[in-house]
Amino acid sequence: MKKFLLILVVLLPFLSAHANIESMHLGYCKGEVAKSGELGISGASVIEAAIFLPESMLKNHAGNNIETIRVGLASKLNITSLTTWIRADLNGENLAEQAAETIVKGWNDIALSTPYTIQGDKGLYIGYTFSQKGSAFGISTVGTFVNNSLFVKLGETDEWESPSEYGAASIEAIVTGDNLPKYDLELVSTTTKENYPIGIPMPISVEVLNAATETITGFDVECTIEGFDPITSHIDCNLIYNQTETFTFEITPPFSELASDVAMDIVIMNLTDGEDQYTDNNSARVTFDVINKEFKRYLLVEEFTTEQCSNCPAATKLLHEAIETLSEDFPNQINVVCHHSGYYTDWLTVNASQNMLWLYGQGNGTYAPAFMSDRTGVWASPGVKDLMIDKLRRRLERPSYVDLHIDATYDEEEMMLNVVVTGERSMIFCDNPPYITIFLTENDIKAQNQAGAGTEYIHNHVLRAYNSTEGWGEKVVWNEDDTFEYKYDFRIKEKWETNNMEIIAFVSDYSTEDILGCEIENSTMRKFTDFYYDSVAELSANNIDISVQGNDIVVSGDYSDYNVFSVNGMEVASNNLPTGIYIVRVSSNDKISTAKVFIK
Repeated sequence: MKKFLLILVVLLPFLSAHANIESMHLGYCKGEVAKSGELGISGASVIEAAIFLPESMLKNHAGNNIETIRVGLASKLNITSLTTWIRADLNGENLAEQAAETIVKGWNDIALSTPYTIQGDKGLYIGYTFSQKGSAFGISTVGTFVNNSLFVKLGETDEWESPSEYGAASIEAIVTGDNLPKYDLELVSTTTKENYPIGIPMPISVEVLNAATETITGFDVECTIEGFDPITSHIDCNLIYNQTETFTFEITPPFSELASDVAMDIVIMNLTDGEDQYTDNNSARVTFDVINKEFKRYLLVEEFTTEQCSNCPAATKLLHEAIETLSEDFPNQINVVCHHSGYYTDWLTVNASQNMLWLYGQGNGTYAPAFMSDRTGVWASPGVKDLMIDKLRRRLERPSYVDLHIDATYDEEEMMLNVVVTGERSMIFCDNPPYITIFLTENDIKAQNQAGAGTEYIHNHVLRAYNSTEGWGEKVVWNEDDTFEYKYDFRIKEKWETNNMEIIAFVSDYSTEDILGCEIENSTMRKFTDFYYDSVAELSANNIDISVQGNDIVVSGDYSDYNVFSVNGMEVASNNLPTGIYIVRVSSNDKISTAKVFIK
């Protein structure tokens, strides 16, 4: 999701919204002051900071008075004097000013000796000047920068600047009078999808603020895309003065083809209770891409753990509890791989897991227990289940733009697993050529001597094999229709218990220079036993019968579909087969099972 901030002026309350409103705060900082400052210079000097209130907003306050200017300071260290002022131009004369009697960290409410009457026919700069005897970082900046929210002059000879990277200045003008606006609904921010799949309802969230004195009980939101008729939605509410609330609704733009950087204008309008007196803060423009489809995300969690790590058993338990909790909302959508590395090594360590330590970041050391969520950064065990659930949930709620499927056949005599991964993408989802990685993992492995648990501990999701020398996978080769097929053969070792093994495939970005440039776009998992049974008799026990009639393979019973493959993984017809060994894959009740058949 993308959040788009608007160019706006925020009005904050001076008195309770439930009482008669006698004053308003005009500014951009939402009443916040930074705990420490980032803007400043060294040595003795004079510093100035300001915000600008445009004419379009002040015209609704014509005849009202600015009685007090509030200055938020992140620090008072080395500040010797502080004066607030009002100007029509940043370099112009002071229309009103007042020196502070005392200076404190935080809010300084400085009442003007003579209130300034707002004419409403011009914009005003509201600011302050302080002198410093040494290095000072008193300027408070908070939140996100919007136009007019920060101007600074650092030093007596420097020019005014508007450094957007710092946020909004903690400056407010307190306005009183008989002409306070009655109706002003402000569109604070709006959120929509970065990529819109054709034909799917598009959720749109609007955060609005009642920035005037009267309660607002309803309004319209109009969404306009060039080339289409506007789409209007009505929202009922009960917003009192200075109350902020977020509302979500859906629209379905009538797209029929793909598009990039589509602009949509979102405007709030038609207040139920009266006419909006300040419309400059009513609109936003958002952009998105139109794509074919999006896919459900299957999250890959990679855990770093070793038998030498005494805290790892507890962290593993925490992960499994988190997955169990999330399973109600995200059934079977979390896949897990355990790398036995990070805190020394053990008898289950493989080279690929050692190579994954690069993802910790160079020079910062490694540790266990630790986790990765789709390789969006290594993080230590939080120790609290709710924190882990929140982290995993936020990732699971993001759609994916690639879909994957695993097929496989297994030759028991040769102990060879033939894996075929197919996939499709709905858009280009990463900066670098994506890689396809296949991991084989094994569950229910008894520990030799797990620190903190002993020999009774059971290891799960242990990485056993992978499809490249280094463990990073191989480049995906896309077809013209944005699909791919990738095959890899694994030699299964005798000591591995195949009934406890899983095949995990995932597609990821891959960078050799950026540890955050290896993000996994999606994963999939199939149990080893999905692809074979030890005998045809075992299939028969599940109401499926496979028989050989001459040179034909015949499947009967409770199944929905079946396919026949040669031992090298090529699909063949089920009749007129030459002598040889064949793999029959049968689909039944959402389960795929496989048996080996001989034709003599």
